[in-house]
Amino acid sequence: MYLFDFFHSLTLLDKEKIPDISIFPDQDVFYFGYCEKDDIKDVICGNDHYYVAYVYRNDVKKLNYLGIDYIVEYIEELNREPYYTFPGEYAAIYEAVWLFDELNVIDNPFFNMVLSVPLPSISSSLSDENTDDELTIVDFQGNPLIKKLYMAQFMYYIKKYLAVKSKQYAKVKIETDTLLKVRLIHVLKDYLQNIPLNYKSQIYTKENNPEFDDFVQQIGSIAEHELWD
Repeated sequence: MYLFDFFHSLTLLDKEKIPDISIFPDQDVFYFGYCEKDDIKDVICGNDHYYVAYVYRNDVKKLNYLGIDYIVEYIEELNREPYYTFPGEYAAIYEAVWLFDELNVIDNPFFNMVLSVPLPSISSSLSDENTDDELTIVDFQGNPLIKKLYMAQFMYYIKKYLAVKSKQYAKVKIETDTLLKVRLIHVLKDYLQNIPLNYKSQIYTKENNPEFDDFVQQIGSIAEHELWD
C-alpha cells in the first residue's frame, strides 16, 4: 500500500495549499522577473517583500508590480523537501515519472498542480536545453515565475515518491537537489525515447513492482472510459 501512503504524503499539493495563479495577467504581457521591495524606486507598493515586475504590451513604458510573498514562501517550502537516494532509485524515479504521465491524462483526484504541463516541456525546463522549436515558457502561461512554481511542485512530487520508496531499502542517504536533477533528466530522456507500451514495469526498470503495475492499469482503464464518455 505504499502508493496510498505516497498520495497521502503530498500535503503541499492539496488544492487549498496551492497559490492562485489567476492573479497574473496572462495575455499581452511581458514579465521581467521578480525583485525585492527595496529595489523598487518611485513606485508605491504594498506590504510584500517580493514583487513580480511586468509591462502590458500596449503600455511598455509603465512597469507594474504584483506582490508575491505567499508564492515565494510556497516555493521555498516545496524546495525544503529532502531528496533520499537508495540502490533502487532509478526504478523509483522512472515509476514516478510514468505515474505522473498517466495521471496527467485523467481527472486526477490524488493531487493538484497549478497547470497541466507535458513531460517534454518538463524535461526541457530541467535540462535547459531548449531549442528554437521548444518554447516551453508557453506551457507556463508565458510567466517565468509560474514556471518556477510548477517545477518546484514537480520536484516535490518526485522527492515524495522517493521518500516513500526509500522505506523499502536499508541503505538510504540524503543528497542534493542538483544531483536529483541530473538523475531525473536521465530518466526522463529514457522514458520519452521509449514511452512504455506494456504495463509490466519490470521491462523498463528491472525492478518487479506488481502494486505499481496494477495501479497504472487502473488509470489506463479510467482514461479509456473518460475518452469515450
